Amino acid sequence: MQILLSCTFKNQCQQFLGIIGAMNNPPNFPEPTYPSQSSQHDAIYLCRGMNYEDGKAVLRIVIGRNSWQSARRPVQAPTEFASLNIANTCRVSEVHLPRPRIQSVTVLYRPRTARVQFLYLRDLMHPIQFVNKMSGTAWITIQDLLDGKTADILVGPELLVRCLVQNKLTLRLNWRGCKPWNDQFWTRTYSQDPKPITLGKLGERIAAAVRKFKQNFKIAEDSADRLAHTYPSAAELHRVVLIGFIRVSRGSWQPDLRVLV
Repeated sequence: MQILLSCTFKNQCQQFLGIIGAMNNPPNFPEPTYPSQSSQHDAIYLCRGMNYEDGKAVLRIVIGRNSWQSARRPVQAPTEFASLNIANTCRVSEVHLPRPRIQSVTVLYRPRTARVQFLYLRDLMHPIQFVNKMSGTAWITIQDLLDGKTADILVGPELLVRCLVQNKLTLRLNWRGCKPWNDQFWTRTYSQDPKPITLGKLGERIAAAVRKFKQNFKIAEDSADRLAHTYPSAAELHRVVLIGFIRVSRGSWQPDLRVLV
């Protein structure tokens, strides 16, 4: 059967497969066996997910005999293992991978004067968060959003974002070492009866704005130490992750971006 990896980071998957290939006695991955061919088969390898223990990500592989109950198709996703009765586990292998580290690259926008800060910030709300349901992490990569994978990896992609009361908002992006950058996009659907956009659609529009910024950013002339910053040109979109969307004034929001290092 196939190996099911709940890890969403391609580099970790590649590193994991590289470790398996370098083992002295690597597991023998059998050819796919489907319920229509046999009611029982050996060696389904299931990566149960990433459990952070002592700062390391543990990928657990269960190797054993499994019996089918009512499934009529090959296993394609971890959720389909609910129809399996896993028994007679013969051994468990664990591979330890380094835990992903993230580096903050954005600076929170603040109005200049104290009075404006009070008027703008007194009615602000909690940020909109983006949680990855595959890995359980509180972030999602910009590349995954651009690829339209929100339905597969985002928690609550169909939830309506009703807190965006304006039809159009200003997105502020203050990347460390770069000049402040603004963009605007609609917060309603493109229809005769506009409705609030969903969380998944909001993530896609934020990702499009980040890609647009990456193509048009300018380095700040007063940057103290240019070598100390991670500039957008050096950060691939699959390494840039979206933590949340923060309302920084009554008409503008700012994405909280980090970079996987």
